[in-house]
Amino acid sequence: MVRMWAADGAYVIVEEAVGFEWRTLREVNGAEQQLAAAERSARDEAEAAAREARHRADYDRQAAANRAAAVLAIAAERDDLAVLMRRPPIARQATGQTTARHITGSQR
Repeated sequence: MVRMWAADGAYVIVEEAVGFEWRTLREVNGAEQQLAAAERSARDEAEAAAREARHRADYDRQAAANRAAAVLAIAAERDDLAVLMRRPPIARQATGQTTARHITGSQR
């Protein structure tokens, strides 16, 4: 019951009777708890928004770096192809066989 009333914003005092004497066991300020919960919620939302902004900035920065790297890679491939295309053709035997660049142990 205490939690229910405190959740509704009531100030609850829990007391115990011992004979004719009353002893306070607990005091709960429901309005203060609601305010603290609202402040916690607002703070959590602000932190989440800031974290999302940082993640978005990191993602955008990484995406830009990846795009730049892709452009450089494409340019390098194009340059490599241009170098290959400028080389003169290699004369091959009429049979179409290429010469071996190495000799294995069984061919010696």
